[in-house]
Amino acid sequence: CSCRSVLFTALPMPKKGRDKHSSSESTSEEESEMDSSVSESGSQHSSSESSSGAAPVAQSSESSSSDAKKKDQSSEESDEESSSSEKAPKSPGKKSPKADSKKSTPASEPKSKKSKKTEKIVERSESASEDEKPEPEPKVPKSGSKKSKKDKGKAKEEHSEAEPEEEQPKPAKADTANGSTKAVAGSSTATSKKAKDKKDDLKAEIDIDEHKLSLKELCARFNVQINAKDAAKGPGLSTEDAKQRIVEYGPNRLTPPKQLPEILKFLKQFTNFFMILLNIAGVLSCIAYGLDKTQPINLYLGIVLFVVVFLTCLSSYFQERNSSNVMNVFGKMLARQCKVIRDGQEQSLDVVDLVPGDLVRVQGGTVVPADLRLIKVSALKVEASSLTGETDPIQCTVDPTHDIARESANIAFNSAQCLEGEALGVVIRTGDNTVIGRIAALAGGTDAVETTFQKEVKRVVYIIAIIAFSTAIIFFTIGMVRGQPFVSTFVNGFILVIVANIPQGLPATVTSLLTLTANRMSKKHVLVKKLECVETLGSCTVIASDKTGTLTENKMHVEHVWFDYHSHSAGRITDRPTQAFKSVAFNSLFRVAALCNRAHFEEDPDAVVELPKERENRALNTVRRSMEFRRSQDGNEEEEQRSGRGSAEFQPRGGGGGGRRSVEWTRDTSRLKIVGDASETALFRFCNQVQPIEAYQEANPKVFEIPFNSTNKWQLSIHKVEVRIGDKMKERRLLVMKGAPEIIMSKCSHVLSKGVRTAINDTFREEFDSAYKRFGSYGERVLAFAELELDPKIYKPSMDTQYDARLNNFPTTGLTFVGLISLMDPPRKGVKEAIESCHTAGIRVIMVTGDHPFTAEAIAKKVGIIGEYLTAHDIAERDGIDIADVPDEEVDAVVIHGHTLVNYTQDDWDRILSKHEIVFARTSPQQKLQIVENLQRLEEIVAVTGDGVNDSPALRRADIGVAMGICGSDVAKEAADIILTDDNFASIVSGIREGRIIFDNLKKTIAYTLTHLLPELIPVLLNLAGSLPLALGSLLILAIDLGTELAPAISLAYEKPEADIMSRPPRDAKRDRLVTWQLLSYSYFIAGAAETLCSLLAYFMVYYWNGIPASSLPGAQGIYFLSPTTNSGYYYNDYGRIYSPDEQWNIFTEAQTAYFITLVMCQFSHIWMCKTRTSSLFTHGIGNMMMNFGVIIEVAICVIVSYVPFLNPIFQSRGPAGQYWLPWLAGLAFIWGYNELRKLCYRKWPTGFVARWLIW
Repeated sequence: CSCRSVLFTALPMPKKGRDKHSSSESTSEEESEMDSSVSESGSQHSSSESSSGAAPVAQSSESSSSDAKKKDQSSEESDEESSSSEKAPKSPGKKSPKADSKKSTPASEPKSKKSKKTEKIVERSESASEDEKPEPEPKVPKSGSKKSKKDKGKAKEEHSEAEPEEEQPKPAKADTANGSTKAVAGSSTATSKKAKDKKDDLKAEIDIDEHKLSLKELCARFNVQINAKDAAKGPGLSTEDAKQRIVEYGPNRLTPPKQLPEILKFLKQFTNFFMILLNIAGVLSCIAYGLDKTQPINLYLGIVLFVVVFLTCLSSYFQERNSSNVMNVFGKMLARQCKVIRDGQEQSLDVVDLVPGDLVRVQGGTVVPADLRLIKVSALKVEASSLTGETDPIQCTVDPTHDIARESANIAFNSAQCLEGEALGVVIRTGDNTVIGRIAALAGGTDAVETTFQKEVKRVVYIIAIIAFSTAIIFFTIGMVRGQPFVSTFVNGFILVIVANIPQGLPATVTSLLTLTANRMSKKHVLVKKLECVETLGSCTVIASDKTGTLTENKMHVEHVWFDYHSHSAGRITDRPTQAFKSVAFNSLFRVAALCNRAHFEEDPDAVVELPKERENRALNTVRRSMEFRRSQDGNEEEEQRSGRGSAEFQPRGGGGGGRRSVEWTRDTSRLKIVGDASETALFRFCNQVQPIEAYQEANPKVFEIPFNSTNKWQLSIHKVEVRIGDKMKERRLLVMKGAPEIIMSKCSHVLSKGVRTAINDTFREEFDSAYKRFGSYGERVLAFAELELDPKIYKPSMDTQYDARLNNFPTTGLTFVGLISLMDPPRKGVKEAIESCHTAGIRVIMVTGDHPFTAEAIAKKVGIIGEYLTAHDIAERDGIDIADVPDEEVDAVVIHGHTLVNYTQDDWDRILSKHEIVFARTSPQQKLQIVENLQRLEEIVAVTGDGVNDSPALRRADIGVAMGICGSDVAKEAADIILTDDNFASIVSGIREGRIIFDNLKKTIAYTLTHLLPELIPVLLNLAGSLPLALGSLLILAIDLGTELAPAISLAYEKPEADIMSRPPRDAKRDRLVTWQLLSYSYFIAGAAETLCSLLAYFMVYYWNGIPASSLPGAQGIYFLSPTTNSGYYYNDYGRIYSPDEQWNIFTEAQTAYFITLVMCQFSHIWMCKTRTSSLFTHGIGNMMMNFGVIIEVAICVIVSYVPFLNPIFQSRGPAGQYWLPWLAGLAFIWGYNELRKLCYRKWPTGFVARWLIW
């Protein structure tokens, strides 16, 4: 742009010599910036941490724009020297064919191996002073962002000549604007990348440098004209230029993913392996009917199987219909309209029409429409929890506050909520190239991981299919070798064998089990979106948990109060406020905390809880409490309860003495909500618990205020108060201040302790340092409080409207220090116990947060994520050595800063993830995804919890994604598999328990279901190999699979867990499978064999009872014992008895029914043994009422099929005599005896032969 038309001083940087407390357009009320962490050096305290989770301001008020420019230039020069092989592109914004075609070099060479000492994870020593200085940005060569030496020389000149107007460059797509979203391993153009390269690029850490650019460089890069004296009056882009840019860069919206048509989604359900297997069985049944139309039963069987498949697929389709559509939810977060300056006029514009270089105005109540570099700020605060995961507001500035763009306060990212204030910014990215766009693309493009349950079911289908087809081929071969007719052999020896091997009821049983478990989990605040994920949660080996809102309450609370050289818990003070008010210092501390506070009550329409009467009465009594001051003869101020001592007393308004009317505040605060910054709401809540704060503030009105800003790190206000002099009350002015402890301490000359105002000495400083460091070590944010009564001769009431921060016409030094208050977002109740349960269950819990390492470590220690093992810092303190000298192999607890992950190699990841206790702090969305992927690479089953948009890629990639239902964003909920409706980590433990129960119960269900397969196959084998009459028809098989078996199998979903369910380690995904060879051998060759023998006994008993010995049955198939419509022959037994076709059919159907009844009753006895895998039935009990009802249904279906006359012709059944019900008792005795003995041996010898070979 033309330098003649633009003055590059749109918003001057603070100059040296300017008062730190002077107000500017970038001042703000951001309270939480005052919060502090303790430096480990012990000699200097770190400055307060930003409540947004972003790093604090890096530059002081004395820093200048020229200093920042020199820093940027020196950084660029060092980058150029360290990467001499990389060619420097032309000046930003200039289009060049060569530049477009040129490929960038790799981001960095592989990281060289370091010694263990230099590779050490230095947690607290590296991050202790992080709030005092900017975090180092990793040295990564930038692609498409460097300037040539010639351009750099131009940038160093303060007054450069303007280029001709026609030579004005346009922002190049690859090098600037949207293209400046440079990945670490970037390439020249996005269009030439393959899908994998694109995904890798999205996973790479974003590298932005616009926050470091001077206004001149920013204008040059984006070819925009800005009026330096008043940016709002600048011309901005022209309409024609904007039209050209929108053609070049596209509209400012997220690209929607390709949608699969609904019909294809439905048809996709039929590709499930179980459905394919059932379809094959149905097709074969229809083929069998086509080959032998005298057996319509095969057609019925095929139709039933097709109906089962259709209904199951329909249910699955509707279940997944509301599955993740992440991109649509991202779109709902974005703004619709914005204010933009074009052609010198401010106008409203659709957000979709924004282009890089546009000049945009944002203000409180709006949404940031694109990624902006702020050039003019007036007390703007934004809430970017969708990106950072932290809900604390960010105080925006025009100057860079950090080397890393996402932590710098002069960049406002797309979708951030503007809370208050306003600002002017230049659009630097639009659409998919914004940070939120990259996260959306990463979330939408991240492939959902196949659940462990899906893997297990697929494996079960493979096993069943192999058994079915192998058995069918063997049986068919036997029949052909024996000379059986091809058609009958193919029907009975191949098709029927496959049908018999497939447990047709198993898909319905599994779906029912999952649905019932999901419903039960929902009652425990765990909402399951995908049924298959129920079991995965129980299989997880690692939980990567977010901190804010999951492990903590997501609400700041006052933890400790320090006054009179002593620390007090906040709970003790709120429980006994009268006792606290006996302290003069606490009265002053309460006064400053209550008055120097911008939080307030608002009506909460959702509140229904009323304040208890006794608490209301106590509140009304407390509000009348007076706090009085008196000046002693030595000039010190003493604060007392209303004792009447002394002649000159200072009394804040709202007290009840001195003839002044008492203020009574009867507002029901139970129907109100507190509105304000996190720290201020915590102080407001604490003060209101001690004494109703609104009455106190109303009685002591504010006349002047300087809100908190990130440069000053303090907040100041002046209030009208009353001083009793003798018997008269006179108005005075009281100045109160709060802020970062080291800042407030530097402004104080005296301290109020034990009722006496004394000069600050070394003893007090030592006590102050000790308390400050102690609170900081707890991970608490510390605020200091001070006050000063203004001289009435100078600061008269007439000055109330004349106080001006720019004129500095009030004192900010010589204050009296009154105390410290520490705040913290405390752990949720039950979280520590839940994490202990996870550890007992062999599950590692890793914290992954965007918060400060100190805070993260403190919370991790409080909840038990860190505790059993020592960090490097703990070892160094214990042994009295330098932290760099601690051997890495001794460190089993680490706190990793996100910026150190940028250059991690695979070996680095393996080393870190092998530690027992891990905390990741200051992590970006890409880094969270990397953590998950590296854990999965190490064959961990990973559950990830999160609530923000920044968590969505990791939630989708994890084996099981868990989102927060209350504070979670819509994007996180859509990307997750499970939602915690109470946002409580403890609910995850309930989910893990249910997941383990469902795996156990599914295993029991499969063991129970597979057991009846061998008894269904043996009759076919005897028919083919020995030509015996078929002992079990196909419809009776279907009556078992889809009738008698369903209710007992489903009832196992209600089975209570065994005692050791949460003391076992997570199951080994490679060894402890849903179907193991131990389970197959038990189901087929032990329980299945016993049931087969019992069923055959009943079958042969029918023939024997009717005078036909078993020895005479071979060879009868196809000749005798057929339907009377196809059988015209008479059968003669060995004794000469003649059996007519009707008699033969009656014997045949009665024998089949006896086999059917015995098999069902054996399963009736077997279900009780499947209730437990290792515990005795006699200790576990039979309290599962659903199972009790299930077996009743089982027996009822058996009786109906056997004895109802009109069903007999359909099922080819006939009610047998009572004696044929007895053989199953032998099966009962064997199955119960074997299983109880097996379980007893396991309990006595848990690692012995039985445990290894017979426990399934």
